[in-house]
Amino acid sequence: MKGRLFNSIFIETSALCNRKCVICPNSIYNKHSKQTLLSMNIIEKILKELKELDYDGIIGLYNYNEPLLDPRLLEIIELIRKTLPGVCISLSTNGDFLTIKKAQELYEAGLNVLGINDYNILKNFKNKWGDFFNNLKKIYPEIEETVHRYRKYSRTKKMFSIYNIQKDMNVVNPRAHYLTNRGGLMKNIAQLSSPIQQKCVRPFRYMIIDFKGNYNLCCEDYLNTVKLGNIADKTILKLWNSFKINSIRKKLFKKNRNFSPCDKCSFKGGEHLYSLNTFWK
Repeated sequence: MKGRLFNSIFIETSALCNRKCVICPNSIYNKHSKQTLLSMNIIEKILKELKELDYDGIIGLYNYNEPLLDPRLLEIIELIRKTLPGVCISLSTNGDFLTIKKAQELYEAGLNVLGINDYNILKNFKNKWGDFFNNLKKIYPEIEETVHRYRKYSRTKKMFSIYNIQKDMNVVNPRAHYLTNRGGLMKNIAQLSSPIQQKCVRPFRYMIIDFKGNYNLCCEDYLNTVKLGNIADKTILKLWNSFKINSIRKKLFKKNRNFSPCDKCSFKGGEHLYSLNTFWK
């Protein structure tokens, strides 16, 4: 298949996450229990290639890690802003290590979107992060807040985005419509009796580079079962346009999910499925 470049790239700069949330595979696997840092040489390579591609989309500095545990985070954000001044830099954190001072440092380094995915706060979620935003508003009167399951992005504005999981889960039995089972790994979230017969936008719209430099199929493939190559020895374009990923796209374009891990995945396909017909052939 041929189509346009991704509009989002997620770079997992580090491995460690301090939580084991009930809806996340980190609660049952040790993949992110120890810290490993993605090499700065690899990060610089990615940014250099993105610049050569005139990339101006979203760069997210997270995947299954807690990004605030990367001691180089401010340096990385500054480097991205210097190398690619027109991109939207986004961060998603559980908030455990977030203070007003840290948030201010992130924004001053060049961050656009500071996202909160606080899955443990249920009863006082609104008060905790509502008060946090109000304090940020005193420093940045222009900052915008969104409380939604789909994060909003901006290349020019400062934004504070809260994912209120109260709307999507029950702590005892998280089987809500918008939670996904991570390719069948999460047995406490709806399992499939047969593959969903629907297209999926993710391999068409974004790229994930994990803390080992691997190109991941999508965020649902937690164990990286689909081997698509490593950014250390291939360019972004070669990874993005490889025969293997394009073979998968062809199947998904035809609503064929009869292969692992997509056959067990409960993600319903995403927003803007109609756009695939416009940008991919």
